[in-house]
Amino acid sequence: MRARRSGHVFNVSSLGAYNVGPLSGVYCATKRAVKAISETLAQELVVGTPVYFAGANGALLALLDRAFYAASVHGRRFAGKPACAVTTLWRAGSTSTLDELNRCFTFSGMPVASSTYWNMMFNSGDDPFGEDMLRQLGENMAHLVRTTRV
Repeated sequence: MRARRSGHVFNVSSLGAYNVGPLSGVYCATKRAVKAISETLAQELVVGTPVYFAGANGALLALLDRAFYAASVHGRRFAGKPACAVTTLWRAGSTSTLDELNRCFTFSGMPVASSTYWNMMFNSGDDPFGEDMLRQLGENMAHLVRTTRV
């Protein structure tokens, strides 16, 4: 990053250590985890998910539902914060999954970074076009972060 005089450090979080599932209220046993992740989300947000049965990962959707609901009733905490979503898939369902994630962002007033194509990777690790698209998405997201300091 120093040699190129550009770059941006992103915080990477995983849901693997948290018990975040559907059909439980915002104020449940995982309230601490949701609060901690929500504070991180209030800076910038890059969401990635594999596509399962033509939809996003259920645990991710449960977390996003809670975080975005809580943010919407407590003063639109995510408004103006840059965001983007990326999906990986083997066959189909990526477009509807991206739409589902992007609706969270746009409903909350977040500017959404885009790339040269839809933000999706096919056959993870063997998609040169997808890799180029992700590289451009990273550059666009970094630019959006630099220019939208809220």
